[in-house]
Amino acid sequence: MLEGAALTQQQGTEALSILGKRAGPLIQELARHSRPALRALSARGAALGPRAEHYPLALNLLRDPSPDVRAAALRLYVALDVTAPNDLEQLNALAQDPAWFVRGQAVKALAGVRPLPEASLWDSLGDSNWWVRHNAGQALAISLQGQQLLRQA
Repeated sequence: MLEGAALTQQQGTEALSILGKRAGPLIQELARHSRPALRALSARGAALGPRAEHYPLALNLLRDPSPDVRAAALRLYVALDVTAPNDLEQLNALAQDPAWFVRGQAVKALAGVRPLPEASLWDSLGDSNWWVRHNAGQALAISLQGQQLLRQA
């Protein structure tokens, strides 16, 4: 449906937004598409109305070969407000991703894990990218232990 259309990412997201809950099957179809831009659109569309049913989609797209898709999947993961300690290993790996925008989103996702993974966030304070360091600082500021680490930094 959207494949042949000459839509920007914003227009595609708006189209999914207009469909609302009826976009579910299309979001699932887009997630399996060969084009990374459409897989990323799937994650962005799912994040518009995050529901628990999108959690498996987010986990699947976190392993996507495209950094744009991984970053969109992390934004979906954060929108789902998931606090799954079982995902910590995967989130830590994404916090070391070669793409800075994936690392930045991974750090935001780590901020939702309880207990807060202060060691991972501390490591991200030394990242080469300002946004990653910024997100790590904001995440550490959530807890008293994290605030102490920030004072140390």
